[in-house]
Amino acid sequence: MQKNTKQILVPFVGNYGSNKAFSSILDIARKDNSKIHLLTCLKERISFGFFKSKSDKIHLKKQREKVISKTTKWETLAKKFNIPVETKVVKCDIASKTILDYAKENKIDLIAMTKTNPKSHVDKIHLEETTRNVFEDSPCSFLYLR
Repeated sequence: MQKNTKQILVPFVGNYGSNKAFSSILDIARKDNSKIHLLTCLKERISFGFFKSKSDKIHLKKQREKVISKTTKWETLAKKFNIPVETKVVKCDIASKTILDYAKENKIDLIAMTKTNPKSHVDKIHLEETTRNVFEDSPCSFLYLR
């Protein structure tokens, strides 16, 4: 017996891996008449430790605009296949906790993540840790795409 997936969550970073995950999920969503949730977790960068500078706020705004631009393209593609998409961009400290909380609140049936090609060693550690934490504590099915 195959389980229907009515709610699919794709944590969206905006890199190649996120794009690959979304395009792979389109087929599943089309077959099961699912709704796709794109969740982007933006981490605030604080340069001087205790307070946010003007450049930190500008950096966060640019990140948000970049993500919205990319997710708008995916929403347009999904609409061609009559797949509903909900996009949410949030500020967070711990991405895995935000993803798991979102999955529980929205009764997500499937979380789809993929291997990433991070730009730096620090990004690699952070993204792999996020994926591992989501996998270990997932309240639903987890699809890891390579």
